[in-house]
Amino acid sequence: MFGDDDGTRLLAIDNSVYCLAFFTMIDKIRLDFSCTNMLEDYFFKATMIFFIQSLITLFIFYSALTGADNLDFEMPSFNQMTLRLISCYLFHLVNYRDVSDAFKRLKFLR
Repeated sequence: MFGDDDGTRLLAIDNSVYCLAFFTMIDKIRLDFSCTNMLEDYFFKATMIFFIQSLITLFIFYSALTGADNLDFEMPSFNQMTLRLISCYLFHLVNYRDVSDAFKRLKFLR
């Protein structure tokens, strides 16, 4: 979040469908930039992405709980666990910007 000399608040975020949906939901921005027609489209796209990601997670949990994938559990070695941990850290470092953008949006709304 940034501020101008005249006391107005500005918000700098990424160009993604989530950010576009967020901006078009703000009445002043939607009316000033004639984004009313885009609101339903952006909101639909963001909602569909969310539901697809949720379905993928549900399918993975269903397969794991019912054994539908016919995979046996094998205890990973120390090297495999180390590689997984490093991959998780790298993944979260890459996604840090998205998380900070979401936090800035929440602070901006407050």
